[in-house]
Amino acid sequence: MIDELDLFHGSDDDFSEFDAAYIKTSIYGCGFNFTTDIELASDYGNKIYTIEIPDSSKLFPMDYPSDEEKNMLFDKFVETINSEDIDITEELDFKINKLHEKLSSEPKFYTVFWEMSTLLSSVLNTDGNRIMSDILAKMGYIGTKKDIEDNNLIVVLFDRNSFKVKKIEKISESLRLIDSFNRVMRENNEHHPNR
Repeated sequence: MIDELDLFHGSDDDFSEFDAAYIKTSIYGCGFNFTTDIELASDYGNKIYTIEIPDSSKLFPMDYPSDEEKNMLFDKFVETINSEDIDITEELDFKINKLHEKLSSEPKFYTVFWEMSTLLSSVLNTDGNRIMSDILAKMGYIGTKKDIEDNNLIVVLFDRNSFKVKKIEKISESLRLIDSFNRVMRENNEHHPNR
């Protein structure tokens, strides 16, 4: 469960509702992309959409899910493959077992998630990322979350009905460029402090 938090989406387009036709696939899942970092959102457009999600919502942690969460997801992943009418070759079985080994050894879980999605894409000849997101949704998650710098998050929400637009703000182009420039300078100073 999550505490209430503001999520932001930047766009140059005018809209009052998010349209499922614009769902994107990323390494963190298939859905609508948001962040808790308003400056990052402003990099994507001069309108900032603030959304709210119910307090009772569950976001799958892409950085450090519990062993239970990882194993439940992996079991559903295997169930999905087994539910299809496909031949489980030695090569496919080997790949599935390698992914299972990575569950406990790979420090960045989202890379394992992406590999699971990619394997589903090749085996089922469809969008594996969408299938993985559907699996998480059936497990009760409305999306995924990934920690980024300064205690912020990237959040991917799977379903348009899991959130509502709270407000829309237009920011000036000059303010947006200044924010982007300041962010680049901060990041540059962090990576090269002696410059």
